[in-house]
Amino acid sequence: MSARRPSSGANTSRISDAPQRFHRAQGPVADLEGIVGRDHVLTDAVDVESFATDWTGRFRGTDVVVVRPANPAEAIDVLAYANAVGFPVQLQGGNTGLVGGSQPLDHALVLSTRRLSRIDLSMIADGLVIAEAGVTLSALRDAVGPYGWDPGLDMASRDSATVGGMAATNAGGIEVLAHGMMSSRVIGLEAVAVDGSPISRLRPILKDNAGPRLDRLLLGSEGSFGLITRVLWKLTRRCPERLTCRVEVSNLDSAVSLVRTARNEITGLIAAEAWDAATSVASKLGTHDAAFGDRTEARGALRQAMSDPTWTVLLEWDMGQRDETLLEPISHWLADSAIGIDASARSRLWNAREDAPLCLARLGTPVKADIGFPIDRISAALTELRGGLLRIEPDWCITVFGHLGDGNLHVNAVGPGSDDVERSGRYLGAALATVLDLDGTVSAEHGLGRTKAGYLDLARPDEAPWIRRLKNLFDPNGQLNGGVLGLGCHTDRTSWS
Repeated sequence: MSARRPSSGANTSRISDAPQRFHRAQGPVADLEGIVGRDHVLTDAVDVESFATDWTGRFRGTDVVVVRPANPAEAIDVLAYANAVGFPVQLQGGNTGLVGGSQPLDHALVLSTRRLSRIDLSMIADGLVIAEAGVTLSALRDAVGPYGWDPGLDMASRDSATVGGMAATNAGGIEVLAHGMMSSRVIGLEAVAVDGSPISRLRPILKDNAGPRLDRLLLGSEGSFGLITRVLWKLTRRCPERLTCRVEVSNLDSAVSLVRTARNEITGLIAAEAWDAATSVASKLGTHDAAFGDRTEARGALRQAMSDPTWTVLLEWDMGQRDETLLEPISHWLADSAIGIDASARSRLWNAREDAPLCLARLGTPVKADIGFPIDRISAALTELRGGLLRIEPDWCITVFGHLGDGNLHVNAVGPGSDDVERSGRYLGAALATVLDLDGTVSAEHGLGRTKAGYLDLARPDEAPWIRRLKNLFDPNGQLNGGVLGLGCHTDRTSWS
C-alpha cells in the first residue's frame, strides 16, 4: 500500500483569542433563550444526544448546547451572538453525514436548522422554489409533486437530509447521471457569515454573469464559510412512470459493460446502481433480526460471500410513453433479472441497495470509504484496493455498493476492532492513499468532514492554500465547524457555566 499520508491540516487560530465576555449578565444559555425561546435551547444530555452523536456512534461531542432557531432572522442573531462571545459553533441540518462533519466538538454550540422548514411555492410555475435550510428532501418532494415537479435529486437519507446540508456538502445521490450534483439544482442561495453579514442571491434569473458568484463558494464548503439559510432550487419535471430493472451479472467488468450500454443506447436513464455479493448477503440478513443475534456467524456469511464475483446492477428509467421494449439493447443481460414498473415493485427492487448501510451497522461500527474513479478504471482500481485492505485487516468483511453509473462506490469494512479509532484510522488511511495513487477521489459525495480532514492538500493541492485564505476571510477566528476540512481551530472553553 502507498506511503502517502495526509497533513494535519489544522488552522492555528484559536477561539480563546476571541472576546470571552457576554453581552448580558444572565449567562449564555439565558441569552440564547432570549433569541429563540426557552423550549428551543437544549442542554439536558438526553435531549442533545441525537444532535451530539452521528448514527454510526463513531463521533460524539460532550457538554454541548443545541439552539434551534425558527427562521433565518433568528439564525442570524444566534450566529452573531456566538461570534461576539467567541463560542465554537457547529452548524447542523439532518445530521446524516458519514465523515464527522456535522457532529460538534466538546463545549460547542450546535445551531440546528431543523425548524427552518418553510417552502415558498410562489415560483412553482417556472420550476423554481425557495426552500429554507431545514426542509428535508422528502418534504420538498411532497410539496412540489402535486404540481408535476420533482427535486431532481434523491438519496436513501431523503427523510432526514436537509436542503442546507445538501447544499453545504454539494450532495450527490442516485440521480446524478440524469440531473447532476446538488450544485446543478442551486440557482442561488441565502447565507450568513459568522459575524452576521449576509451573502444573498435569491433572484430567479437563470442567466446572470455580472461578476463572480460569491454564493457558489458555499457549495461543498461543509459549513466552514457560513450558514446557508435558504436555497433557490431548480426543479425537474416529475417522471409519471418509471421502469426499474435489477440484473445479476457475473462480475464487475460485466456490470460496467451493462451500465455503459444502458447509458449510451437507451435514453432516459435516471439511476445506475450496483453492489457486490457480500452486500446482497448483508441486505438479506437485515430482513431477519435473528440473523444478527450472533455477529460472528453473520460476519462469517459475509466473508464467504466476498469470494463470490457476482454483482447486482439496478437501473431505472423515465418511461414516458414507452414500455418494456425499451430494454431491447440490453436484452442479452436480462436472463437473470427482475423488472418493476408500479411503485411497490420498484421499491422492493431498491430495498437491497438502500438497506445495505443500516444492515452493516448492525454488524459493528463500519469503516467507510466514499471513492470515485472514471468508470473504465473502476474494476482494476477496486481489485487493487480490496487486495491491499485484506492484507491489513484479513478478518474484516468488505462490502461494496454505490453509484456505478457515475463511478462512485462506497467501500465498507466491518469486523472485530473496526470501532477502534487507531485501527480504523490506519485502515481508512491505507484505503485513501491507494485511491490517490490510482488517481481517484477520496470523497465523491460525502465530503471530507473531520474523518478525512487531512486530505484537503492531497485532494486539492493547488486550491488548498486559496481555500484556507477564504476560511480566514469568512471566519477569521475559526469558530464555524472547527476541524472540518482541516480548517478552523481548537477551543479553550471547558464548560457552559
